[in-house]
Amino acid sequence: MKRVIVLAATTGYQTRSFGEAAERLGVELVYGTDRCHLIEDPWQDQAIPIRFHDEDASVSAILDVAKVKSFDGVIAVGDRPTLIAALRDALSPDGRLIVEVFNGALLSGRYTETKDPGILTAYSEKGLVRLLEQNGLLVEHLSGATLRHRGIRGLLHAMAQALWFRLYRLILILERGRDDELPRIGSKTIIAVARRR
Repeated sequence: MKRVIVLAATTGYQTRSFGEAAERLGVELVYGTDRCHLIEDPWQDQAIPIRFHDEDASVSAILDVAKVKSFDGVIAVGDRPTLIAALRDALSPDGRLIVEVFNGALLSGRYTETKDPGILTAYSEKGLVRLLEQNGLLVEHLSGATLRHRGIRGLLHAMAQALWFRLYRLILILERGRDDELPRIGSKTIIAVARRR
């Protein structure tokens, strides 16, 4: 059975959806969540208690578990950059790291889609690729996370979002010209799948 660790600030709707998908695929899911380490397993999910504000202790906790049995995959939701190398080391040789971060390209212009005060880490597409490659990982896939709406309403939403993103790119080109950092992904978050080099 494949073994995957999900690192997230809390156990919320995102982590529950990973659990449901893992169950359907027959994958063992291990959570690493930011929680109180003094109360033993408060949610009865056998999660590794990590504290993102104490990165050294978090890395140590993850690597201690990986020494017993490495992970075939790592899913990091809103991950901090200093954990990337440790996550790479926790992977099995053919494992994959999946990182989801806020799309920094949408936060960086005069005209932004969102100004969410909860966003602590955001990268542009190129910035995320650079971060992963600098830590010995090769990016195999890069895409945006999108919610699919059904029916005519969903179709209209998708068309409006595509039009908005094209206009946003045009505004960026007018503001600063064409460059390597011009975004191609218009969703609120970017997902990267990477493996060891």
